Parts: sequence; C-alpha cells; structure tokens
Amino acid sequence: MLTVPAVIKFTVLSLISSLGLLVLFSSVGQTQESGACYLRGANGQSVDLGKLCGSSQPLPHTKTVSQGVYQIPIKRRVGNIPVIEVIVNGQYHLEMLFDTGASSIVLNKQVADQVGLSYGEEVAIVHTAGGKVASPVGKVDSLQVGQLRVRDLEVMVTPKLGDISGLLGQPFYAQYDVTIKKDMIELRPR
Repeated sequence: MLTVPAVIKFTVLSLISSLGLLVLFSSVGQTQESGACYLRGANGQSVDLGKLCGSSQPLPHTKTVSQGVYQIPIKRRVGNIPVIEVIVNGQYHLEMLFDTGASSIVLNKQVADQVGLSYGEEVAIVHTAGGKVASPVGKVDSLQVGQLRVRDLEVMVTPKLGDISGLLGQPFYAQYDVTIKKDMIELRPR
C-alpha cells in the first residue's frame, strides 16, 4: 500500500467533520496495483475515495476483507443452513452445507466416489441427529472455499445425505471465528 499524503487524510477528516459524522477508521490508503484510493473502516469495510484522491480507479474486488479475513458467498440455504461452493482437490466444484454443528467433514458416498476419494475399512462412529452412524474415513488433499485452502483433511463418507453433496464441518474452519450473514459467511483468524 502506498502512503497517502496528509492533505488527503485531512480532506477526508474535514469532509467527515463538516458532515457531522463520526467514523472510526483504521487506515486510508492507495493500492499499488490499481491506484484505487480508499478508507478502510475499523470493521474491515472499504470506502472508495477515488474522487478525493484524483483517481477514478475502482477499489479492487477481493475475497478478503482485511488481512486473513475470508468472505464466502452463500449460494442458497437448505433448512436455513447455508450452501456454499467447495473445491475438492483443486478440481471438483461441489455445493456443500456449511454446518457449524458438524464436528467432521462429510461427503455423500456417490460424490466421494466421483471425486476419487480413497477410503479403506477404517470406520468412525459419527453422532448425528438421527443417531450413531458408522462412516468410512478417507482423506482429501485439499478443500478450498474462496481464497481459503486447507490441506490434508480427514473426511467421513456416508450414503445417508440424500441429494446433499456434503457437510463442511469444523475441521475446515477450526482456526477461525465464524460470522454468518444474510448472503455471506466471514471467517476471521482467532
């Protein structure tokens, strides 16, 4: 990020002051890549200040709100549970439930077979709302949601998910605090 001249910071503060607004912000900056000028709020949101900086470049679209914060678009909901796009092993795009109550990652058996998941005879007992279920255990090289990729994850396989490809449970986002909004999930490092 380039340093923004004090006159721009003063202009922004004067403008905010003259409008009688109180705004908390953590930085004013200009991106090196596009020359976009912005104000970054304490909540991580960015406000385009291109006209004040003499730049008409739009703020670049990004999947991270600020350092290490990931935004995941919600495609729809099933039973009020968000459905998101997950990329398995860098190539298979699946729609999975983002299940904050799931203590494991689960794939439908048909989907597990389609993505070439190898799972042996090792079985884990999974406690579900419907009772205990014995599920074969496999591993995926990676799961990716937006810009966040997690490698070498254990995955349970079950035929009991019906039409659902899988559940993205806590092992994927265990290092993050989760905020579920209307159409977006945010993951912030702990």
